[in-house]
Amino acid sequence: MADKLPSARFRRQLKEQLPLLQSEGLISPQQTQALSDRYRLTALGSEATNTLLMTIYTIGSVLIGIGVISFVAAHWNDIGRDTKIIMLVSAMLAAHIAGFCLWRLHGGYPKLGHTLVLLGTLIFGANIGLIAQIFHISGNPENAFMAWSLGAVVIAYALRSVPNAVLAVVLAIIAVFAGASHSPHYTHAWFPLAAIILFVPFIYYTKSRWTLCSALLLLTLALPYTFARKGGGEFSTVSGASLAGVLFFAWGTLSRQKERWSFISPPAWTFGVIAASFALYLCSFFDFCRNLLPHWQMSPFTSFSTFSVVAVILLIAAAALWLFSLTKTGTIIVFLLQAATALTLILAAALPWFVQPYTIAFSANLLLILLIILLFCAAFACEDRRVFWAAVLLAALLILGRTIEYETELLIKAVIFTACGVGIIVAGVLFERFLKSRRAV
Repeated sequence: MADKLPSARFRRQLKEQLPLLQSEGLISPQQTQALSDRYRLTALGSEATNTLLMTIYTIGSVLIGIGVISFVAAHWNDIGRDTKIIMLVSAMLAAHIAGFCLWRLHGGYPKLGHTLVLLGTLIFGANIGLIAQIFHISGNPENAFMAWSLGAVVIAYALRSVPNAVLAVVLAIIAVFAGASHSPHYTHAWFPLAAIILFVPFIYYTKSRWTLCSALLLLTLALPYTFARKGGGEFSTVSGASLAGVLFFAWGTLSRQKERWSFISPPAWTFGVIAASFALYLCSFFDFCRNLLPHWQMSPFTSFSTFSVVAVILLIAAAALWLFSLTKTGTIIVFLLQAATALTLILAAALPWFVQPYTIAFSANLLLILLIILLFCAAFACEDRRVFWAAVLLAALLILGRTIEYETELLIKAVIFTACGVGIIVAGVLFERFLKSRRAV
């Protein structure tokens, strides 16, 4: 397995520093060459050229697509129905076939071929709307976006095309929110499960971080939103978010055990903590907790709805992943963070049925404090600025939320806001000193 290279910025800085270090006698010419080979510094120029070419090709292809569509639109009324369909399908197939030949068969122009394949998928989306117009087909816009997304998924799997997969995720997000007032509940109820089935295998298939982060973002948005579509209001929102937290964190913990899947862990943990923090932060407000009583509690389930089926499947999957990953945590901090996400799910999805709102709000604040402490511990253990500033941000949000929620005098609020600002600055200085002391050892 090839070693993972650092960022291009680091490699450029290293390339600039090597001659200086060699001239000062700190490293030998042999060591300079070894470092250059290890970090592939000679390939930086070609990599930058490839990125520039990819950008130029993408912009050019999009402009060509807009130009073709504009030309057709200008003569739309003068073209026969059969001719319209032939033109639309031919343009899509031409882009896909040309891209496939340049990328896969010929192999000499992979960037251009990749871009043409993406252009073909964009034309496919335009064709959906234009063909619907030709045959006077009316419907909800989310159906068109969903069909476009499925088409992009097919191309992504067929050609291992990461841009098509990311495009499919973006279109799926648009489809979910575009159907806020039109599509039936069962369509949205099945969506999170369908998204997992469609995108998770592709992540393992291509080991693409772009697709991973896009899919995690999709599920982080879709689970609370689609659950709320059932009519549970605030209860469904925090239940969906906390369920996402458990799923993501357990998935990241399990993936860390194998080196080839370890790239999943950091993004999965990150989105898991974000989802759990979001649910806890909402539950930390007493007024929000007063509305947590599920709307359907007054009329218990009389049938096993589609929403119930999906919710039970995801809940069982989350519980199974969580229990199986408990023995794979490795460190006490990961174990405690995983326990915190599980407690978040219990707090958000179970306690509203049994306890009073003030109990939920008090528990949510305690869990948030625990989560902040754990993030600070993780930041010092891993020497990671991103985790540290995430903990600082969460702590500031918690303090400011409580300050805004309760009626206090402006003078008290001014003191608290000032103290938060000073505390953030001091915390940043102390953490930077800690990092310097550790790296100087």
